[in-house]
Amino acid sequence: MSVLTSQLIISLIDRVTEPARRAAGSLAGITHRIREANGQRLGLSDRLDLALSRNADALDRARLGVIDVAGSYATLHAAIAGPIQTAAEFEAAMASVAKVVDFPTPEAFEAFQNELFRLSREIPFAVNGLAEIAAAAGQAGIAGADLTRFTAAAAKIGVAFDISSEQSGAAMANMMTALGLSVDEAILLADAMNHLSNSQASSAADILSVVQSVGAQATMFGFTAVQTAAFASAMLAAGAQSDVAATSFRNMGAALTRGASATGSQRDALQALGLDAEQVARSMQENAVETTTDVLRRIAQLPAEQQAAISTDLFGSEARALGPLLTNLDLIEGTLAMVGDQSQYAGSAFAEFAAQNDTFNSHLQRFLSLLDEFKIRIGNALIPALVSLGQAIAPIIVAASEFAASYPEVTTAIVGSIAGFIALKGALAGLTFVGLLGRGGALSLLAAGFRSLFLVARAGPLLAVGAALSFLSNNWQGVKAGIDAFKTSFSSAMGAASPAIERFNDLVGDALSWFNRLTGPIDPDLWLHWGSAAGTAAADAVAGLARAASGLRDFLSNLVVDPQAALAQARSAGSYDHGHAAGFAEKPVLGARPPLEFVGEGPETWTLKAKLFPETFGGLSELDTLYTLRASGAPHYMMRGDGAVMGWVVIRTVTERSSHLGAGGVGRVIDVDIEVARSAPPSATTFFARLARVFLPELT
Repeated sequence: MSVLTSQLIISLIDRVTEPARRAAGSLAGITHRIREANGQRLGLSDRLDLALSRNADALDRARLGVIDVAGSYATLHAAIAGPIQTAAEFEAAMASVAKVVDFPTPEAFEAFQNELFRLSREIPFAVNGLAEIAAAAGQAGIAGADLTRFTAAAAKIGVAFDISSEQSGAAMANMMTALGLSVDEAILLADAMNHLSNSQASSAADILSVVQSVGAQATMFGFTAVQTAAFASAMLAAGAQSDVAATSFRNMGAALTRGASATGSQRDALQALGLDAEQVARSMQENAVETTTDVLRRIAQLPAEQQAAISTDLFGSEARALGPLLTNLDLIEGTLAMVGDQSQYAGSAFAEFAAQNDTFNSHLQRFLSLLDEFKIRIGNALIPALVSLGQAIAPIIVAASEFAASYPEVTTAIVGSIAGFIALKGALAGLTFVGLLGRGGALSLLAAGFRSLFLVARAGPLLAVGAALSFLSNNWQGVKAGIDAFKTSFSSAMGAASPAIERFNDLVGDALSWFNRLTGPIDPDLWLHWGSAAGTAAADAVAGLARAASGLRDFLSNLVVDPQAALAQARSAGSYDHGHAAGFAEKPVLGARPPLEFVGEGPETWTLKAKLFPETFGGLSELDTLYTLRASGAPHYMMRGDGAVMGWVVIRTVTERSSHLGAGGVGRVIDVDIEVARSAPPSATTFFARLARVFLPELT
């Protein structure tokens, strides 16, 4: 806590004193200008002050210039790339619509796009999702005015059922095609499903899944779509999964309509119930609901030890959802009664939509749709200009590509030259800052020394000369100690280059040795401090020059590049694998293939693959960070490079393979495989703690 308090106090002091320091600098500048205006000559101390001020200003301008360029580039990139990407995605979605819908004129196509924008302001689906629904409608043969009605209805049903635009559009189109329904009839069927889900322990989405799976067969069995939905809801309410309910209903209808094709065990089972297979099949076409409930009632009236055997002989072992209905026939009869009168459920789906449409998430989605519409309008204006630009520079790119193919050696050399230029530019940029900082340090040192001398020099010119001579002669031991400290610190910083400057230090010492007999030294520790500071500053400046020379050397040496190394760099693009799995429970059955029952979603994983070139581009510190994230076991938010949100994941494994090992044992090429798996999001406490570490680091 004391560390945090100290950091906070230091931060506050910096923020409070920074304006004061700037004000003091401004006042000093005003003072110097007043002296110049009055014809007063500036002393060496004043000139040093001005030099320090100008040097600090140059540093500030250099920093701000870098920040301004980076910020401007990022802003411009986002301002252009965002609208263009959004517009391109919408253009692709509308191309899928145009592929299956024949719009009579370009104006009609544009008018339909505007209708989708209007719907996105009213329905909490993205405009691209509405385009997916329209494409599904087009595949079902829906066009004209019905296309807009279908899109709006399917979107509202999707909101009411809490399913995606892709699911709602495909399901509604599938039911209309398989069951021969109109748009209004499909909406009425959705009303029945929603009404059933509101009244029982079943979800509208699951009922929809069952009807979509068996609806076409159900009409052949003699059931209406609404009756099929009722049977599905009853099975789901009794605890069955949607796929098990669909299989059970399919087996039940098939067994009761086989007639003369019934198997021997099915005939025996029906005879045990006092029924005939052919008669049951005819009755199913006359009144499927009454016939089915009669068969189920007869099975329920058998002794308990016979019910399972007769049910299995008649419907098969996979019709597991029928078992709970045999002990609760009131459930199926009550469910059928719920949808016996259309007036009891008509409008239910749209009423559910109205309730869901008034939630915060729905308001937010409609607002985001407005932003997308704005970006699409801007992107549509920019895309033609970019297309024209691409057409204009295409011949240049083709010529360059042909040149690269014809002269691979020259191409490789150009790649190496670019890398050298980058290295040189980085070294020169570093030298600029080192030079400015070193210059500031040297000026500060000189200013401090001359201010000390001028305290004496103001007594008069003769006294100043005498004092200066006396100062040097009386303090030669300290001066010599300072020179030795300069030599030591400079040599330590320069390393191998230190022998080259030893002669210079010796000559300086010999030239000034005659002062050593003079008296009156000041504290030698002060000379040691000055000498050490001057040596470090000089070493920094020379090191900056060395880095610039190294960058130039690398640039020149990289003009000739190893083609294999260039090819390895060209192959360094990353890739990833994405896998989904489903969970199934396997139940052994004697003499038959074990049935599989869907129990939910399995793991969803990504395997990200990348290459690192540590000697050329670095990356080892990032690899260490990756291992730290894996070891934490915490979920992390993953987003693809195009902005698509992947969600929360945990890092399962990180595998690295090093090749082309260098002298230090580090691979020049490191292949990295990162396996991540989708996970639940972190708790609210953990999530906000992470936000605090990002935005309030001084308090965490």
